[in-house]
Amino acid sequence: MKKRILIVDDEDDILNLVCLILEDAGFECESARNGKDALNKIQQQNFDLVLLDIMMPVLTGWEVLHILRDNEYTRSLPVAMLTARAFSSETPGIEITAYSDYIMKPFEPDDLVERVRKILG
Repeated sequence: MKKRILIVDDEDDILNLVCLILEDAGFECESARNGKDALNKIQQQNFDLVLLDIMMPVLTGWEVLHILRDNEYTRSLPVAMLTARAFSSETPGIEITAYSDYIMKPFEPDDLVERVRKILG
């Protein structure tokens, strides 16, 4: 059975690219263009992983992550933050937020697939 991944980004080019790369690697992808849309899809469908952009309209990636972690049904859902900027454990909010990983944009297709496979175990 294919692993299902929700890709959340407000940039269509990124959504399409990530989806194409991951579908070619054997994953099933769904997309959302903002945090509110992502939360609605997560309530209606089961996903094995969420790739979540940080900077988005409506709800930021951090806001979505906090909502997911505060909900007993989505608390353990693996999430990887997609970001164009580096952050570390000293970044505000990191220490109070659980996430599986982060993926820096831009990324190499092989690196993206490898990181996703690592997160999914």
